[in-house]
Amino acid sequence: MSSSSTRPRGNMYVTTQGLVNLKANYKYTGADKSIVAAKMQVWWNMAVNWLPLWMAPNLVTLLGFAFIIVSYLLSAYYSPYLTAPAPTIVYLFHAFAVFAYQTLDALDGKQARRTKTSSALGELFDHGCDAVTTTLMAITCLSSMQVETGWYAYFLILVSNVVFFFAQWEQYNVGTLTLGYINVTEAQFAVMGVHLISAFFGAEFWNSPVPILGISYNTLVPMSQLATIGYTIFNNVVDVRAVIAERKLEPVSVYTQIIPPLACAVFTTLWIVVSPSRVLFSHPQAFFLMIGFMFPNLVGRIVFARMTGSPFTWQQILVLPIAFGFLNSLIFRETIVSDGVVAWILMATYMGAYLHWALSIIDVLCEALNIECLTIPHNKK
Repeated sequence: MSSSSTRPRGNMYVTTQGLVNLKANYKYTGADKSIVAAKMQVWWNMAVNWLPLWMAPNLVTLLGFAFIIVSYLLSAYYSPYLTAPAPTIVYLFHAFAVFAYQTLDALDGKQARRTKTSSALGELFDHGCDAVTTTLMAITCLSSMQVETGWYAYFLILVSNVVFFFAQWEQYNVGTLTLGYINVTEAQFAVMGVHLISAFFGAEFWNSPVPILGISYNTLVPMSQLATIGYTIFNNVVDVRAVIAERKLEPVSVYTQIIPPLACAVFTTLWIVVSPSRVLFSHPQAFFLMIGFMFPNLVGRIVFARMTGSPFTWQQILVLPIAFGFLNSLIFRETIVSDGVVAWILMATYMGAYLHWALSIIDVLCEALNIECLTIPHNKK
């Protein structure tokens, strides 16, 4: 059978068998043990009733994502190198944007159940927006704390993306994802707190020393966040290791699935080290956004592989562009093209790849499941 006959017409990202598996077996599974999220249910259950019944769940998700995009753009405008202060109103908007995003992110699933439009597309759309939000929210938070562009900022953004992938890697192999007692909900409230402190006490507050410790607040907070993320990744690995033993899975095939994100992390770090123009410091927004679109490409693919019962292997072509960025800097030393230009090109490449993948998957799922992405058909209303 030819390869074209095993794929839906015009789509290179999914096989016909994958769609058969999705239709037959897809079911959302997950648990959230968050203490704060449990208390927030009162607000979320009330707020969902304010949404009109014609409003599609994915439109709710997209609206929340739009708040984060506007928040990031304001941050990049006022503080492109993460050190310049912004007007008080901007910090207040940052806090509101995170709250709006958190609320709408919680409401999209409730709206889907309320309108009887739950689907695999909804989960994929939600994760797809969340994956990009991870970086945008991190950059904005670091800007409010005036954490200058450097290794702290880089590693926080990098590991935030790595932990997002590891969570999906755990779900891919375990079958469900259980969020702990302190998870993303608490992290979002912490980010809101950062923005509010900057609004009421000034962003320069974060440069003041912590009593006894002798380090600044904008050093202590990222360090504690890094430790928390490291602990989360450790738990992901422990959970997957238990499933390997329980189900007698082949360890090599499971552990090689994390090669792509780790390879991206290694090449990105090495590029910073060898860059003659110190690309991270000279073009931080391009570099951070490059990371912010590189990892969602991997996240989207492993999520969709789980939904369609398809393999996710270590051979991912998405590693090649960042490898090129590193090798270009190492071998040519910016004699042909500067690292800054390469960073912007790779950012656009990863963004374009992600949009092409997402739009292609949305198109094929809408056709296969006979649904619309951003509207609710009249008969469902």
